[in-house]
Amino acid sequence: MNPFVRAFMRRCGAPLLNRALQRWPALGPVMLIGLVLFVLWMTFRATPHHRHAHHHSVISSQGMTMQGPVGNPKECAQLFEGGKAPTAGEVLCNRDYAVGYDSSRKEPLWSAERLNRAQVKAAEALHGRASFHEDNRLPSAQRVGADDYRRSGWSAGHLTPSSDMPDPESRWESFAYSNIVPQDGTMNSGPWLQLEEQTRHLAQKDGVVYVITGPAWHKRVGVIGQDQLEVPSSFWKVVYAPSTGQAMGAVCHNEHTFQCRRVSVQAIEQVVGFRLFPALPSQP
Repeated sequence: MNPFVRAFMRRCGAPLLNRALQRWPALGPVMLIGLVLFVLWMTFRATPHHRHAHHHSVISSQGMTMQGPVGNPKECAQLFEGGKAPTAGEVLCNRDYAVGYDSSRKEPLWSAERLNRAQVKAAEALHGRASFHEDNRLPSAQRVGADDYRRSGWSAGHLTPSSDMPDPESRWESFAYSNIVPQDGTMNSGPWLQLEEQTRHLAQKDGVVYVITGPAWHKRVGVIGQDQLEVPSSFWKVVYAPSTGQAMGAVCHNEHTFQCRRVSVQAIEQVVGFRLFPALPSQP
């Protein structure tokens, strides 16, 4: 028995029970059931839950800064199919992913990664997450931070998933707010997570895939934070497999009663207004 419960019963439980039974003998069975329920409740309250005891480790940010090149997609051409980045935003290069950043919105328009079998295997073996942080490469007037998301009712949603990152440095980089947009929490932890897992499975199956992910603002949802970040109405992801020459697209509505569906690359490009794979012929 838990020490707290044992001490309580020794000091208070037994004397009270004896007095009550002497005065109201018929209450014996009822009081016994109540006592059992009370002990179980106190034991539950005083015992740590496993989900707290086995929390995820946190990757240290000591000595880490965002150091990738800014504004020159040629510096991270290996992340793009044919070496050409999507045709929108200022390109922020990172170790294993890049984003196209819109400084006026203070949000990313897209993220890109070249995901291969070895990277997925290394990412699965890497445990721990990082803390969200500002992108120190951006001028302070173009950055967002934790205050924009705090008590907003929206999750800080990754474009490039942290679970795709194969080493502590790249995983830490993926928690930069330049890779983050407001996302519905239920959608984030449900179908969107499944879509990310399916993408990793495809990379393992085909050996290498190119992935472009982004938000869309085709209808007004609202804004959050002191920086008035516009909440996307949906999210999209496109995966191109060089082994087959095919690209697949999916869109999820950014809402609690989410809906996800397969769409063509061309349909996504029409909504967002830029080319996703400019090195390839237009995808149907």
